[in-house]
Amino acid sequence: MARRTKDTGTAISVMGESGEWIDEASQMVVTNGVLVLIAGDEAAQRDVGTALLRFRRGDWGDIDGEDAQQNDATADALDSPDRSTYGLLLGAYTAAGQPIWITRQVTDADGGQSITVLLPDEY
Repeated sequence: MARRTKDTGTAISVMGESGEWIDEASQMVVTNGVLVLIAGDEAAQRDVGTALLRFRRGDWGDIDGEDAQQNDATADALDSPDRSTYGLLLGAYTAAGQPIWITRQVTDADGGQSITVLLPDEY
């Protein structure tokens, strides 16, 4: 399952395949703090892209085992055909030596989703 990241100037996006949770029904937000962190820094942009790919695969990064288990259960519920489940996933990673978080949240009963890349102090 090939994924590709691309630099869109000042933001990173992950291109998913149709029917997956990073799709046209998803919104991705990259906060100002992360934009400043990655601006003009290709290595930091790659770090964020890699973190997004890890998050998409269910690799929650640097969170403890209990939180990872909760994420796994929430991800299963969010990905169910029912789509009536609301929840939040959190992954913790590093970009350019700084901690970053990635969150995924179902935003409506139709399955609309929001993915946010942020610095911990922006939560």
